[in-house]
Amino acid sequence: MDDGKEDSASQNQYLNEIIKSLETMNERILSALDDVEVSNIFLLTGDPSENKNIIGNFKREFSHDIVFETNSIREKYNEILSYPREMKYYVAQYSLGKQSILHQMPNDDERYNRILRWELTERLQQNSLSLRKMLYNLLTILNMKKENESELTDNAKRELFQGAKNSILFCIQGISVAEEKLQNWQKNYRD
Repeated sequence: MDDGKEDSASQNQYLNEIIKSLETMNERILSALDDVEVSNIFLLTGDPSENKNIIGNFKREFSHDIVFETNSIREKYNEILSYPREMKYYVAQYSLGKQSILHQMPNDDERYNRILRWELTERLQQNSLSLRKMLYNLLTILNMKKENESELTDNAKRELFQGAKNSILFCIQGISVAEEKLQNWQKNYRD
């Protein structure tokens, strides 16, 4: 295998790891949201004007905005690497400057790798930024519940709630690692 193919394979593997880490975080967050819902902490505490379904609403928004986009990124990654459309399809979507860059490349493999970078770079950055923002918003919501309010529920439900908070903190650390990997990928495989 020549250096170009090895470089391409390592780029694709690295990119797959970044997407996989985002998918794993999505699963953890959905699980944490399920735990918060089961804990009923938002149903048992707070003033009557508080949105009792705040976690359900948050979960719906998270699934729609973050999980959907992560799945879309995975689909685009798989499409370009496993069953790419005809090169003309991709080329037609780009500006004349990018079309010129693609036409100057010696073969389709290199073109597809460049297209993969162009298609996923901004989407991954936006997805990780949205995920980070949503995690901090969720942590803020969870931190609104004071320790004494969580004592209104039984021990098992308190543990679910605390475990969910810990999972969110773990995911905040995880998104930092994913963003660092994304920055390294961009630096190592820049155009």
